[in-house]
Amino acid sequence: MPSSYVADFDKRLAGIVSQMQIEIAQALKSGELMSLSASARLTYIAEFYPELDRILRESGYFDLVNKLNKDSAGLVKNLRDIYAINKVPLAFVKSDVKVLTALNQMTFTAFEHIGSQAMQSVHTALMQGVLSGVSDKQVANIIQSEMTDRFQRYATTYANTARQEFAQRVAFLSAEQTRQDGDVLYWEYVGAEDDKNRDACVIGLAQRYFTDAEMQEFEATYADERAYNCRHIFVEVTKEMYDEGAKGENDLTDDELERRQEIIENI
Repeated sequence: MPSSYVADFDKRLAGIVSQMQIEIAQALKSGELMSLSASARLTYIAEFYPELDRILRESGYFDLVNKLNKDSAGLVKNLRDIYAINKVPLAFVKSDVKVLTALNQMTFTAFEHIGSQAMQSVHTALMQGVLSGVSDKQVANIIQSEMTDRFQRYATTYANTARQEFAQRVAFLSAEQTRQDGDVLYWEYVGAEDDKNRDACVIGLAQRYFTDAEMQEFEATYADERAYNCRHIFVEVTKEMYDEGAKGENDLTDDELERRQEIIENI
C-alpha cells in the first residue's frame, strides 16, 4: 500500500487526468475532426501536439509534482523521528543539503519527461487512429487508455519510487559522516510487510538486521528488482539494536514500535 502522500498524489492526479481527457476531447471536437476529409484529419492531428502540450502545462500536473517535492521536508522529519526512536543521530553537512536539492530537481525533470512522453503517446496513438479511420468513440478510448493506463500509472509509480529514493538517500548521506568518523554502521531493513512484497524484499525483511557490508551487498544484488515502486529502505540502528535483533529480541517499548511502524508506513 502506498504512503498517504503517494495515495493523495494518485487521487489528485486522477482528477487532473480526467479533466485533461475532457479538454483533449473538446479540443478535437472544436476542430470537427470526424467531419474532415481523411487528409485534412491527418493534417489536423499532425499539428495537434502544441495543443496537447498546452493542456499538460495548464492542467495542474506540475503544481502537484512541486507539492510532492516540497513534502520531502516531511520525509526528513519522519526519518528524524525514526532515528530518535532508534537512538541514532540523523546528521547532515552543508553539501548534503545541496545533494538533496539536486535530487529534487532531478525528480521534477523526470516527472516532466513522464508528462511529455504521455502527450507524445496520445499524439502518436491519435495519428495511428486517424490513419486507421477510427470512430469518435474509438478516439475517446485511445485517449483514455493513454492517459489513465499509462500516464497516471507511470506518474504514480514514479512518485512512490522518488519518495523511497529520497528517504534512502537521506539515510545514506547521514551514514557517510559516521563512516568518516571511523565508526561501524549497522542497519535495519524496514517497510511494508504484506503479500505484495517482492522476493528481494521478503529476503531483506527476513534477515532484517545488516552490517554495513551486508547492506551494501544486498543493495548491489537486488538493485534491479528494487529499482521501481519499492516500499522499503535501510535505516541506521545502534550496535545494541543490531545484536538484539540478530537474536530475535528488541528493547523498544510497544508504544515505540507502534509509533515507528506508523512513521515507516508513511515514507
